[in-house]
Amino acid sequence: MAILLREFSAMEEVNMSLTVMKNNWNERLPYFKKYFSEKNIYRIDDTFSDDQQTIIILENLHRIPLWLKTASRPKRGQAAERSTLENRACRVLEVFPENTPVAEARPAAKDPLRLSAIGDALGSLNFFAIVDTEPIFNTLDPTEAMLLLLATYWVFHLNFGAPNKLPILFLAACVLGPVKVKSYVSKNDKFLDLCRDHFHLEI
Repeated sequence: MAILLREFSAMEEVNMSLTVMKNNWNERLPYFKKYFSEKNIYRIDDTFSDDQQTIIILENLHRIPLWLKTASRPKRGQAAERSTLENRACRVLEVFPENTPVAEARPAAKDPLRLSAIGDALGSLNFFAIVDTEPIFNTLDPTEAMLLLLATYWVFHLNFGAPNKLPILFLAACVLGPVKVKSYVSKNDKFLDLCRDHFHLEI
């Protein structure tokens, strides 16, 4: 895991220390708290630790209105609300109860890469990601899990899956800065407006 993160940090298009990445993320937490409350996504309690806030943000990121409506259009005859909120493919993090077998937490084969976690949702969680049926990393630290997810996409030049592409890129914008992901979203003015107007990120 350390090797993957070092490679990510040293990439020419990244060129940023892990310490700066973590600081950038922590600076965004108050903006997520405010935005999630305003949009009725989740009311993050003032007593929650940075780790708990990160877990909540990752678990609910797919519900941001900008991509919620387009991430999973309902199939014919399927309720829109059920389709949107229960579509696993659009998630960045999916949390499963303690003692859930890894096989049950495994994403569908066609789903894009995302994080899974098993344990207490606001307590101790084991985070991992699966490629070709096998976990490629695991960690107990939610911020490290997020950075490892981004590192996996960047280092191995993985294509972004449509269902969770914008949430993943938004995480990257928060960690690396919008300039580092602008080539992926240059025509998406609403994405850039979200970065600038609600999360005070320089475009």
